[in-house]
Amino acid sequence: MILIFLILCISRGLILWLGVPLSIPELNWLVIGERMSDGHHLYTGLVDDIAPLSATVYWILYTLFGKSVVAYHLLAILIAAIQIVTFNNLLIKYKSLSENTYVPALVLTLLYFVSFDFLMLSPAFMSLTLVILVLDYLLEIIQTNRASHYNVLISGLLLGIATLFYLPAGVLLLVVILSYLFYTGNGLQYYLLFIASFIQPLFVAGLYYYWIDGFEEYANYFLIGSLTINAYEYVTLDLFLFIFGLPTIYLFLGLFSTLFSARGTVNQQKQKQIFLMFMLAMALSVFLANKKTPYQFILMLPAVAFFITNFLLNIKRKLFSSIAFYLFVLGMLGNFYFSKFVFFREFDDASISSFFVSIDEKYQRYAGKKILVIGEDLNYYQNAKLATPYLEYRLTRQLLNDTQDVKNLLAIIAAFEADMPEVVIDEKGLFPKLRESIPLLNERYQRSLTTADVYLLKKD
Repeated sequence: MILIFLILCISRGLILWLGVPLSIPELNWLVIGERMSDGHHLYTGLVDDIAPLSATVYWILYTLFGKSVVAYHLLAILIAAIQIVTFNNLLIKYKSLSENTYVPALVLTLLYFVSFDFLMLSPAFMSLTLVILVLDYLLEIIQTNRASHYNVLISGLLLGIATLFYLPAGVLLLVVILSYLFYTGNGLQYYLLFIASFIQPLFVAGLYYYWIDGFEEYANYFLIGSLTINAYEYVTLDLFLFIFGLPTIYLFLGLFSTLFSARGTVNQQKQKQIFLMFMLAMALSVFLANKKTPYQFILMLPAVAFFITNFLLNIKRKLFSSIAFYLFVLGMLGNFYFSKFVFFREFDDASISSFFVSIDEKYQRYAGKKILVIGEDLNYYQNAKLATPYLEYRLTRQLLNDTQDVKNLLAIIAAFEADMPEVVIDEKGLFPKLRESIPLLNERYQRSLTTADVYLLKKD
């Protein structure tokens, strides 16, 4: 395990040493942390669909380390190590494989090489730790054929907290309920207890936002908005296929050798079914995510590692087993190489260029200023500060566009009065309409003489 941890640290350290361009999701998380560190509440003082606990982590990191992603990478390494150890230990604890081995830990470590962004401190990545703990309780159900009240209560709470890190992780609720149905003789009270304990963290978060007069925003932006707004297509389908090509081949080999094999105890056969349901549920969570990036697939990794490990251990001939293992190792390192020399270089390929922060001169023009971008281009916030709560345009466009609603107008006026941006970059052509409807904005802002769709705050 120490060797595996060293592999993880060296690989991530190598990426940092070679130089990693800032991605748009990471820039978004930095802006969220910065805004919250200024005393603004998520959803009421910052419009975004991010889960509250993930935003809290970014807020703490920004407060401690400022606008730097190094702390993000270091914390991600620590969390990944916890995930790897926990996953391998639960497979040994419940005798899920034909032998007690550290191969699952090594396979899971290598799967982090599938895409460079798997070890980004994303909401999905952070929620994975709690998801693995829920999986631990599921395997205990298989072993005992009965769920205790404690098991049900804790697994529900853990899944609820995981959902507060990453909302699509809540899909695992279906797997837990099906597991109770198929593998236990528990009555209705256990189902109700699990659902109640799952809802409790969400209810507590809602109670907090109700206390600060923000429950409507919590419901609209997090519980509803994150599942209903149109997805951001950061990476195209052909690149998805290229990145996940080799792991998918090994996954299908693992599924074939595991599910169609009669070897193993009754307990192990049931666990195979659990991992299959787990993988399908986590695949569904990818379709619920509104940002189409490789790191959204990270919740599938424990199940994928389980099936690939079974495939490698089930190969009878040692020579073939060694060949399959080293091909897998070289393939994952090849993905690492591809990430460094294709993803990380600057070029104009539209299939991935939107995933990384651009260094175009126009984005440096307003460095050090408080700005508002009415649109989806977050590149302007590299060296500038968000003013007003309106970060996520797809959630705020209806508010900014509906100038007939008095409540909306009052909210916009209050937002600008509290935090007046020095520059408004209007990509969607909404600001002229706002200036007509709100005299304050018409008086305080003038159109830039040099740049179209840019409005500057008049000096007092």
